Parts: sequence; C-alpha cells; structure tokens
Amino acid sequence: MPIKTVLDTDKDVTIHIASGDLTFDEIARAITLFYENPKMPEKVIWDGRHASLKNFTSSELEKIATYPLRFNTEKTKIKGGMRAIVAPRDLDYGLSRVIQMFTGIAGEELPYEIKVFRSMEEAAKWIDE
Repeated sequence: MPIKTVLDTDKDVTIHIASGDLTFDEIARAITLFYENPKMPEKVIWDGRHASLKNFTSSELEKIATYPLRFNTEKTKIKGGMRAIVAPRDLDYGLSRVIQMFTGIAGEELPYEIKVFRSMEEAAKWIDE
C-alpha cells in the first residue's frame, strides 16, 4: 500500500506515510479515510520522503488540493488544523507548493493551514507550535 496512515497519539498528529509514484486515486483514498474517521487528529503530516508526485498533471494537483471540500458539509464540517507536506526533492517540493497554492485559493472553505517542508524535523516543529 503506497500510503500508510498512523496516529501519533502522544503528539495528537495524523501521519500519512507515502511511498512510490503516487496516483490521484491513492491520495484521494487516504483523504477519504481520514475524513470518514472523525477521531483523526486535525494536525496532519504527509510524509513524502519516499514518494513522488511526478506523474501528476496540474489539474490533478488542483483536484487533490480541493478534494477535502466534498467532506465540508453540514453533517461533516472540516475542522481547522494544520497540514504539513514533506517533500525533500525539488520536483516534489514544487508540485507540493502548487497544492498549497490551490488550497489557499479555496480560502475559508478549507479552514486549515498548509505548508510544505523539505524535512520531517521542520514539519514536526511547525506542527508542534
């Protein structure tokens, strides 16, 4: 399975650990499982150190950024929180920044902050603040 989700209960963080060349469907599945479980911590780290977004089109990057909107309904409101993406390689860092940009365009409809980092240490430090 290219994306494994673990909970760090000590720090109250959801960590998605990705590997290989990711697809839209794999990321969408992980997002769906996250929002279907209301007990998941709203502080999230996407660990992409061993994964790549290189096969994504700009359209797919936008769809991934806005995919959580389908869970922002009266019944299942998206809470705030933080989303960190770890992407150490230049290409994946740049593509992750595109996701960050599209999320920002969605504005208040996605009430969480998202940032892209090159290391887990940087992401964990930001999430802990």
